[in-house]
Amino acid sequence: MSSLMIRAADYVNEKLSGRSFDGRVRLSIEKEGQIVVDEYGARMVSQDGSTTSNEDVDCLVSTDKDTFSAVLDGHLDPMTAFMTGRLQISGDLGAAAKLGTVLR
Repeated sequence: MSSLMIRAADYVNEKLSGRSFDGRVRLSIEKEGQIVVDEYGARMVSQDGSTTSNEDVDCLVSTDKDTFSAVLDGHLDPMTAFMTGRLQISGDLGAAAKLGTVLR
């Protein structure tokens, strides 16, 4: 797994510390990897997206490395990235919104 994905999982877990998250979201960064965020926090999954439990997700958030890095570093608002097509969301938009609220 890439250092970007490790940093992303650490960032999400720090933001979730002491908070609960009701949902399951998969963050997929093109050519970098994927993490799943749920009530247990963020954890990395394999390149093909499989996990040991083969779990389903409510929502898939996909983007490229540059966009994700900009969002993670606070240089790009996630809503702006979504509205301009640089970040794609499929599935339950409410789950993505919940994650966005926690990560602010």
